[in-house]
Amino acid sequence: MFKKLLIIFFLIFLTGCYKSENNNIDVPDLSDNYNKITSPYIRNFGSYIIWNECKNANQYEIYVDNVLIDTVVDEMYDLGTIKKNINLYVKACNNSIKSEKSNEISVDKNSNFNTNEILDLTTCSSYIDIIGDNIKKIIISNNIELDLEIADRKNDLIFELNNASIIGSIYTESKNYNKQDLNYNVIFNLNGDSSIKALNGINGDDFSNSAFDNLEKDAGEGTNGKDTLIVPSLVVFGQGNLSIIAGDGGDGGIGSSTTTWEAVNGPGKGANGGDGGKAIQTSTVFLNFVGEFNVQNGKGGLKGKPGNNGSIITGPAASMMWDDVYDIGEDGNDGVSIINETIDLR
Repeated sequence: MFKKLLIIFFLIFLTGCYKSENNNIDVPDLSDNYNKITSPYIRNFGSYIIWNECKNANQYEIYVDNVLIDTVVDEMYDLGTIKKNINLYVKACNNSIKSEKSNEISVDKNSNFNTNEILDLTTCSSYIDIIGDNIKKIIISNNIELDLEIADRKNDLIFELNNASIIGSIYTESKNYNKQDLNYNVIFNLNGDSSIKALNGINGDDFSNSAFDNLEKDAGEGTNGKDTLIVPSLVVFGQGNLSIIAGDGGDGGIGSSTTTWEAVNGPGKGANGGDGGKAIQTSTVFLNFVGEFNVQNGKGGLKGKPGNNGSIITGPAASMMWDDVYDIGEDGNDGVSIINETIDLR
């Protein structure tokens, strides 16, 4: 009997110890994972602000110069008309909590420009210049030959394109298109169909009609087609179709021909065609307009041909050797645009 009571007491003691030990175990509060919201990371493309989706958030608050101006459910916001430079950040939130504020960005004005901040090229048929950061907006409403180099700047550059037809190129001073290095946008505001077409390369010298006593003249190489647009970020909004077209490479020329009395030299050699230009080189293309977006890279130029061999002595032998000796030109390469990221909201 005593042994039975001892065993029962021992079991009760163990059970109590087990419960006591378990009462000291910390159980993690998994609800914390559902009550935290990470801060969004925002980027601006002109008046358009975008950010990443934040887990557990169902809306986002927009703050301009530390003042709450709106609450939205999408990961994008259009500020519309901006009359002055502003600072902006976003907070993600749900019905109970908010995130810390996002990174803060500066957004440039898109209206209310001073006269000296606008370059109106409406009456110009040709314009070649370097655009400084004092110019905020360029107006083009006609056919124009253009060569614009954009000097290093911090603020956005707006092009108002009113049925504009541009022959030429727009490019940064250093030919750099990295947004991390050049933190601004080039903005196209479309009012009707517009196009930008870069210049073609020049064909190589053609010596097919030249005759040289015991001399040969090799064909000239075609030059490369021009690139059209080199900018850190391209933003397109408004209404109308937009075409950005690079220049084609020039064809290689034709070498000089031999005559019947040339007994030593063969014809002039063929030459290379020029490479086609690149339509766009940029970190980001942001599209939010009504219309079609056409990007056309330049075609490589055709290789040049060797001249005719009319010598009665070297003619047959030279013709057999054309592939290795005289017909040595190569076609130019087609251009290939460089666009690291495309955001298409159309």
